[in-house]
Parts: sequence; structure tokens; C-alpha cells
Amino acid sequence: MSPPASTITAYSGILLDDAYKFYAAWRTTFEKAAVTAGFFSLYTNENYCPPRIETDAYTISQAKLQVDKIRNDAKYSIDGYTGDALEQRLAAVKRLEQDFTRKFLDEYIAESLAALRVQAKAFLFNSLTPILQHVIGSHASPFTLWAALMARHEAGTRDPMILFATLTQLKYSEDISAETLFTTLDDHINLIETATLPANADALTAREVM
Repeated sequence: MSPPASTITAYSGILLDDAYKFYAAWRTTFEKAAVTAGFFSLYTNENYCPPRIETDAYTISQAKLQVDKIRNDAKYSIDGYTGDALEQRLAAVKRLEQDFTRKFLDEYIAESLAALRVQAKAFLFNSLTPILQHVIGSHASPFTLWAALMARHEAGTRDPMILFATLTQLKYSEDISAETLFTTLDDHINLIETATLPANADALTAREVM
């Protein structure tokens, strides 16, 4: 039995571009939306399976097992067995039940996770601008797409050359409010100061810093 189809959740927040301008704002907005949609753990844990999928799979498997036992009575029957033969037959029937349940669980969970991962990837993909979608859209799973975005943007926001380029871009922006502009400028100035300091900055003397 295939898992029931579910409606794809649409992302409707700020988009992430390839210039790192709004990365901090995007990440805050996106993570909140992804948690609400039930997708976020799929980005950070490659093997994550929502408990509800496992619970649903087990519940359905037991109903399916009962149907199989009715339709294939002889397969599970213990009629005519006694003594040691009955014990062996009961053990064999138990293994049959476990094998049936395990097979159903594996198939149902795999199908459910595959469908959910498609939705999670689409949710993340749709939070990117078309240019960034083109640049980074080759990843097949939500986990690898998220990892690539984090590596790209976390590194990018610490690159002084990128930060200076972003400031220049902000200077000529006409599509953002003054409040957003000043907040973003302040954040980038702090990042530039951090990015351009040497790793042992704490050990520098006042004269060396000047």
C-alpha cells in the first residue's frame, strides 16, 4: 500500500539570492517556515524519518497482516499441530508475521520518505531566486541541497571581497527600505571587520591593531 498523497506546502517568505545580501534574514525566515511545515530536520539529518511516518506504517502493517492472514489461512494455520511440532509451527508463523510486517514497513517508510523529501526539496528550492536555482539546483536531495547552500553562503558571508562587493551593490539598491538598508550595512560592516582580522587578533597589542 502506497502512502497517501499529501498537498505540497508552498514557501512564501523572503528569497535567497546569490549576492549574500539577505542571507541572515532569509535563513531566519526560512528556518521558521521549514519547522512549521515539518521539513527542517530533513535538511540537517540525512537519515531523519518523522515519527508519524513510522507510527502510521506500523498501524497500517498490522491491518494489512490481518487481511493477509484471512486471505491465506493455510499459510498461517496451526491446525493439526501438537506438542513440539506445535511449538515449531508457532515459531514459524511468528517469523512469517514478522517478515510480512518488516517488508511492509520498509516499503511504506521508503515511499513516504521519498515523497516527503521531494516536497522538502521543492520547499527549499522555491525559497531561492531563479539565478541561484540555476547555479545550485542539481542536488537531488533536500539534505545535500541544504548542505551546499550552507557551505556556499556561510563561506561567502565571511569572504571580505564578497562583502565589499555586496556593500557596493547595496549602495545602488532601490528596492529595499532604509531600515533594511542600514541594518544590512551594519551587519556587513561587522562581518568585514571580523573577516579581515587575523586568527590571533585577541593577542594583538593596541599598537599592532592600529
